[in-house]
Amino acid sequence: MFSRSALDSEGIAGPTVSETSEHRHLSLEKPRISRGNHVRFKLEGQEYSGEVVGHAGKATGKYASWRNIRCETDDGPVIRAFDLSRVDNLVQETPPSTESTEEIMITDGNPFSAAKQEELINWSRMNVYEEVDYSGQYTVSCRWVLTEKPTGKKARLVARGFEDDELRKPDKQSPTCTKEALRALIMFSAMKKYNIQSLDIKAAFLQGDLFSRTVFLVPPVESNTKKIWRLKKSVYGLADASFKWYIAVKKTLSEVKCMASIVDRSLFTFVDGGAVVGVIVVHVDDFLWAGNERFQKTVIDHLYKKLLVGTDYSCAFKYLGIDVLQTPEAIMISQKDYANGLKFTSQDESFTTTQNVLRARARQIMWLASQSRPDLSFSASILASRVTDSSEETVSDFNKTIKSAICNNFKMKIPALDLKSLAIFVFTDASFGNVKNGGSQGGYIIFCVNSMQNSVPISWVSRRLKRVVKSTMAAETLALLEGIDAAIFVRQIVSEILLANCNEKMLKISCFVDNNDLHEALESNKDVSDKRLRVEVHSIRDSINIREHRSSLGANEASIS
Repeated sequence: MFSRSALDSEGIAGPTVSETSEHRHLSLEKPRISRGNHVRFKLEGQEYSGEVVGHAGKATGKYASWRNIRCETDDGPVIRAFDLSRVDNLVQETPPSTESTEEIMITDGNPFSAAKQEELINWSRMNVYEEVDYSGQYTVSCRWVLTEKPTGKKARLVARGFEDDELRKPDKQSPTCTKEALRALIMFSAMKKYNIQSLDIKAAFLQGDLFSRTVFLVPPVESNTKKIWRLKKSVYGLADASFKWYIAVKKTLSEVKCMASIVDRSLFTFVDGGAVVGVIVVHVDDFLWAGNERFQKTVIDHLYKKLLVGTDYSCAFKYLGIDVLQTPEAIMISQKDYANGLKFTSQDESFTTTQNVLRARARQIMWLASQSRPDLSFSASILASRVTDSSEETVSDFNKTIKSAICNNFKMKIPALDLKSLAIFVFTDASFGNVKNGGSQGGYIIFCVNSMQNSVPISWVSRRLKRVVKSTMAAETLALLEGIDAAIFVRQIVSEILLANCNEKMLKISCFVDNNDLHEALESNKDVSDKRLRVEVHSIRDSINIREHRSSLGANEASIS
C-alpha cells in the first residue's frame, strides 16, 4: 500500500482540499473495480493496463476511487496507484480472478477439501445465490477461513465485505442479548423449575433474510464455474449479514407469537393463559431458552422446522464461555476452565511485547469479571487503565489478579426466588480521586431478592466515573445515578420475563449508599454547593422516596417507586 507522499512523488497527486468534497463520496460510474479485475485505461494521453491488487487508501474515504494496479513495463511489473475517477476509457478486460486466500489452522496436515465441499453444498441448498454471466459488474471477492476443531475440520466461505461498494448504506445494527437478560432467564428457569437448554444454528448467516440490494460475488475456484454469483442473501463477511440473520430469527419467532423485549431486542417471551411460560435469548447463532411443554412444542419445534439446528444441550453445558449446571435446588454458573487458562505475565519480552501481552490479559480479566466474577471488577477496571505501563509493579499486579482468579474460583448460585416478595436491591459505592489523572472510581451491583433472604446478582459494574469530580459526595452521587439507571433497566427486563403485563412498577427498587452527606442532600430541599452536581442530585430526587434504613450495616436506603 502506498503512502500519500509516495503517490505525490509519482506525479499522481491525491485530491486537494478544494477537491475533497467533490470526490469524498465518489461512486465510480464507470465499471466498478475491485481486487483481481484486469483493467485498461488512459491517463493524460498514455495508455495503462494491469491487474488491480487492492485499494490505495481506505475503501470509504476521500481516496475511495484510488486503486493499486500492477502494470507491465519494460523493466517488469510495477505497482502504481491511480485515481480511477480521473482516467479515460476505463474498461475491464477480464472477469475478476477466482483465486482465494486461505487462513488455515492445521495440526496434522490433512486437506480441507471435504469441509469446503460441505460449505459449498450449504450455499447451494440454502439458495444463497444464482449464477450469472460476467458482463463488467462490480464484484466482491471471497476467501476461505479454515479452522480445526475437536469435532473436525471446518471451512467457511467469507466475502471480503470491505470491497462492497455499498459498505456504508446497509443497516448493520444487529442486537445480541445483554448479560442482564441472560441472567434473568436463568433466574426464570430456576424459579419455574424449567430445564434450561441451549441450541446453536448451523450456517446461520446463510439462513438470513433475503437481500434488498444487489451484490455480485466472485466464486472460489472450488466451485468449478466460470460465472459469478448474484447473492440472494447476505453472507459471512458482508456488513449487513448479522442484521439480516437477526431479522430472519425475529420473523421466525414472531410467527409463533413470541414478543421481543422493548429494552433488549434479543430477548423473546411466550405468553400462554396470561402468564409467561417460555423465554429465549439470542446471541447471533447461539440460543438459550427455558419453558414449559407447550412452549417447547410451539416455539422450539418451530425453530427446528424453519432453521438448520446444529447441537442442543440441556441442564449441563457451556454457553458463550460460561459453564451452566442445573441442579434440583439451583442453577450454578462459573468460568473455572476459562480462569484456569489465564497465563501469568513476565518482563522477559521487549517493552512493546509486554504492552501487547498486558492488553490481552486485561481483556481476558475484564471478560471474566463481567460474566461471572464481580469480585474482580474493580481490579479489572484499574488494570485496563495501566496497560501502557510495563513496569515491574504493573506486571506484578496483573499476576496477583490472575492468581486470585485461579485460586479463588467459585460458582455463582442462582436459587429459586419467591415471585410474591421479589424486589430489586442496588448497592452503589465510589472512591474519590483514586484513579490516575484525577479520576474517581464508581460501581454498583444489583440483586433480585425475596423475603427468604435469597438473592440473585443480575448486574454489576466497576469503572472510572465519566467526569472528574471535586468531592467524595460528588463521586458517590454519580455512582448512585448510574446504579439507578441500571436498576430501572433490570426491573423492566425482569418484569417482562416474570410478569406478562410488563407492569415494571410492581417490583420495588431499593438503593443503598454508605455516604451520609449524599443521603442528607437527597433528603433536604437545600441545594448543594457544587452547582454542577445539583443537576444529578435533582435527577435522583425526582426518582426516589427517601427514608433512613436502620440496619447492622448502618446504610442509607432510597426506594424507587
